[in-house]
Amino acid sequence: MWEVSNYNQIVSFLVSFAFGALYCLAYDVLRSARKVGCNGTFKVAVQDIAYFIIIAFVTYMIMLVYTCGEIRFYILFAIFLGFVTCNYTLSRFFRKILVTIFKQIAKLLRGIKAALRRFKFNILRLFSPIKDFLVKILKNFIKTLKNLLKRRRKVVYTKIDV
Repeated sequence: MWEVSNYNQIVSFLVSFAFGALYCLAYDVLRSARKVGCNGTFKVAVQDIAYFIIIAFVTYMIMLVYTCGEIRFYILFAIFLGFVTCNYTLSRFFRKILVTIFKQIAKLLRGIKAALRRFKFNILRLFSPIKDFLVKILKNFIKTLKNLLKRRRKVVYTKIDV
């Protein structure tokens, strides 16, 4: 008969507790991102569903490794306990740090976006003659192709307007 020692149960409880705390910190990343600006209803729903699918998969892997895939409620309780403990202790400070970091990243990305917008207009002005030349070549190619297709009586062609 397969027997589970107390040592293995304690180790699996502590590992599950640690993973519960990590789940809380991972969810804090999502909460901080929502606070900064990723807060549409659809976005939140997709983020939550993806989060819970990933967490369910990782929890199953933990149970597979430590209990050979058997559902042991003390492991689920340890994950819950780790999540709640982290939520009331570390989470507050971790979220404040993350919100500050995400705000700085958002500010940096807005600056890069504005610079690219200015750079885009200069690039478009530079490549405008090349674009006109390529459009002219494409029109001539389509016209030649149409004429070739008209000469063949068995081929049906669709009129292409450019």
